[in-house]
Amino acid sequence: MAIEHPQQMTVQEYFQLEENDLTTCYEYLLLDGKSPRIEIYHKEQGKGIYGAFEKQQEIPLFSLGVYFPLLDAYLDVEVEPGV
Repeated sequence: MAIEHPQQMTVQEYFQLEENDLTTCYEYLLLDGKSPRIEIYHKEQGKGIYGAFEKQQEIPLFSLGVYFPLLDAYLDVEVEPGV
């Protein structure tokens, strides 16, 4: 049976709603459109874990077991000057 979700909710609300359902979203990324910053939420032992990354950091994709440079996510994207 599918769980119905409200149209808008915070990431924390989403993971709280889904924390007992391991068949749904395991991990997702939020990319900032104005500066090179990525937020990651993933499940670890049934709990939502948050991580924030900026500039030259490597980004872990726990669900795939890989890392990639944060700036690779921003190829061909113009960010605000001075960032």
